[in-house]
Amino acid sequence: MREAASVYWSWSDSGDIPADFPTSPEVCTCSASFWWEGLMLFNFIYADRLDGRRGFGIEELIEQDEKVRDAFRWYTLTGELKSNAITDPDGFMKQWIALQDAMFVNDKFDLENLYSFVVDGGELKIRGLKLSTSAYSPPPVPVPVPIIPPNLPDDIREFWEQVRREWEALHMFDWFDKVEEPDGMYWWGNNGIECDDFADMLAAWYLRRLGPEAAIENAWAYWWKDGHVVLVIHYRGYTIVIDPQTGHQEIIQGDVTDEYIYKFICRAGYFQGRNCDDIPWLFRARYRKPFDHPWTEPAPWWEDPDNVDRLRQKLPPGVTPEDMIPTPTERENLPVWVP
Repeated sequence: MREAASVYWSWSDSGDIPADFPTSPEVCTCSASFWWEGLMLFNFIYADRLDGRRGFGIEELIEQDEKVRDAFRWYTLTGELKSNAITDPDGFMKQWIALQDAMFVNDKFDLENLYSFVVDGGELKIRGLKLSTSAYSPPPVPVPVPIIPPNLPDDIREFWEQVRREWEALHMFDWFDKVEEPDGMYWWGNNGIECDDFADMLAAWYLRRLGPEAAIENAWAYWWKDGHVVLVIHYRGYTIVIDPQTGHQEIIQGDVTDEYIYKFICRAGYFQGRNCDDIPWLFRARYRKPFDHPWTEPAPWWEDPDNVDRLRQKLPPGVTPEDMIPTPTERENLPVWVP
């Protein structure tokens, strides 16, 4: 897998892909466990620089901050954290604090049995640092029923009913499992159709039907080695959350939080056997405009003609792939909700 990381960084720098490489470097590498472990580790080391509610997560920090990107590159290639107190004092201090936590507190970090660290000439190198596993398995409890705000105003209730009618008109629950395909499963350039793509499909469908007052965003949720994307619709002080793959919908007054998104996904049927009232600290959510994917994701699903053809064959009468592909104008003029 370190070889896959080497190919990824070479491709990221130059665009060159080895002729015998089996799939997309971003898919092969970013879906690997060590890559996810690195993202989660850096997510906690650099937590104070992130703002998931405004779409700025660890992937954006790695993409935009050269020092953090170099540190992440080194980690994925070698399994070693490295920082320099002179050239990157912030990264040095953050990694040093993480090491101290792992050695003496075990709040967020832990150490492998064969760990090592060296401080030499202002350079810190750490091997064997990992996230603590104390909160991986909360006890199983019954899934709670969502609480719908009492006495919804008439305009809000009518809007929610419209959202539900449009969902039913799309019949997504009848065909999503027939077209679902993980990114990069078969060939180079294949970006598949997954939860993020279903959220984009539903966003495009709603953008043409709900009017300019409805601001839509996608909530990208991450937890240990996995993730999910759900749709969030803001309208006149209320928020509707939809899981495109199950049709589970909830409405609340005000904005969502990471904790709410976790509980929503849990109620939608994920995290089987886990406590929906106890958000694991490994869970994070990041909120983005529809069709705006992180740098570790492939191109939009509709840019692969095989995806479009496969979808066209499975859709019910009256629905076409074009109904779920945003035009350039729609992408540029999205109704924006500002937290």
